[in-house]
Amino acid sequence: MQPKMLTIIEKLNGILKGEISRDDVASWSLQFINDDDMRIDDLKAWELLTLVGSVDLYDSPETYLYEDDDISKWILEYSS
Repeated sequence: MQPKMLTIIEKLNGILKGEISRDDVASWSLQFINDDDMRIDDLKAWELLTLVGSVDLYDSPETYLYEDDDISKWILEYSS
């Protein structure tokens, strides 16, 4: 079963607080995204989960494609 919106947001907050790495969160989300048997119950949560799957991508060798500000915006957008 797909993780709940609250769980996804907690993972994102964990990145911002330095409690969990971007790599770990992206890997966590990809296990659901790559599961062919995944049931999509909450389309908004699924959309955020797919964004989270790319949270560890780099824009350049030293900067992430999505910065902390982007993560904060996702949290605000998907919390409402």
